[in-house]
Amino acid sequence: MTLFEIYSFWQWLKLRIGKQLKVTQITFLRKKNGESQGN
Repeated sequence: MTLFEIYSFWQWLKLRIGKQLKVTQITFLRKKNGESQGN
């Protein structure tokens, strides 16, 4: 693996993890809001 390949892979990994965290956060916030509203 060249340095460029490692760098590209790292960028892709960060993007994937970032997306996953966002989705998890949104789901968690929705749940929290839903519970506090009593729905």
